[in-house]
Amino acid sequence: SHDLLVNELSNYEFCDGAISLMKSYLGNRYQAVSHLGRLSDYKINNIGIPQGSVLGPLIFLIFINDLPSNFPDRVILFADDTSLISKQSTLAEAQASHHILTNQVSEWFKANK
Repeated sequence: SHDLLVNELSNYEFCDGAISLMKSYLGNRYQAVSHLGRLSDYKINNIGIPQGSVLGPLIFLIFINDLPSNFPDRVILFADDTSLISKQSTLAEAQASHHILTNQVSEWFKANK
């Protein structure tokens, strides 16, 4: 959510002006759908990031940057790729461990959407 982004920007010590600019950039956006030459009514969209925007990748990285600190030594980030790591003695143990980690990461994403 945009509130989570504002919180992250504050955590990274962005100045109030930059945070205000980001709120303005993301807030009160309208969208419509065009299908078979017909345009729907415009609706307000106060979630997400404009697709194809220059700031989209940066905003994604700001959001995702906290993920490894919640799962030390088990999550690796590079650009927009995320890898989950599990080291176990057997394949069955590795699968079970990875299943648990995947569920935990999924919960993290749900809490941070």
